Amino acid sequence: NFDKVDYTGLIIQDLEIHKKLALLFKNAGVVPVLILMPMPSNIFTSYLANKQIVGYLKSLEQIYNRKIIANYDMQFTSDYQFWHDCGHFKKSVFEKFLAPEIRASLVIHKK
Repeated sequence: NFDKVDYTGLIIQDLEIHKKLALLFKNAGVVPVLILMPMPSNIFTSYLANKQIVGYLKSLEQIYNRKIIANYDMQFTSDYQFWHDCGHFKKSVFEKFLAPEIRASLVIHKK
């Protein structure tokens, strides 16, 4: 139950580290891609119900100037046959759903 936990101190510390990382990436000419691994739909919904976590994710997007890829395809996030447990999906799920989505997000479209 994510809304019962106060993450404020941890989030502040974590965001400071991400700011330093973003500067290192920028100085090295590296463009990071942030990937929030998917979760079963009901868990992801409760996760996003926590305003602290939603704010944290928005802060990450601002720090890196990139959208975080999250929860992909409802077909596998809503069906437990694709999961070992509530947080670990099977290899076949990665190959079928996630890898193509991640690869597509890494392609830089030239104008």
